[in-house]
Amino acid sequence: MGRLRPEASAAAPASAAICGVCGLNLTQTHEWSPTKEVYHCEGQSKAAQPHHHNAPTWGKCWKCGKPLGCARCAGHTVEEAFCRRCGTWGTKEAFVVQGLLGGETVEQYPAEWAHDYFAARSSRDQSV
Repeated sequence: MGRLRPEASAAAPASAAICGVCGLNLTQTHEWSPTKEVYHCEGQSKAAQPHHHNAPTWGKCWKCGKPLGCARCAGHTVEEAFCRRCGTWGTKEAFVVQGLLGGETVEQYPAEWAHDYFAARSSRDQSV
């Protein structure tokens, strides 16, 4: 019988920053610290290639369902998350804060977002 290998525990320090999606060891390839969090991003970066970073992504576009990407791909904040595939705001937060793009109507976005959209516009008008 062979020996059982010890299981990794949460208390054990990380030995490398490894992507859980593609297995890339970023400690070896990019000299990342072993304790750095790794996020695999499938967003539409300018290079149009998957890449890695240490910040969470913005999730999936409400319209096309594809990954929005990260701050590098889709906007610096969730309030700026733009889907380059659809050409529309990719999150409710972005739609509410940024407003309609040229030629769009509120009806083109999910109906449950309309209340927050109009409430944001109303509060802006009252503060002026």
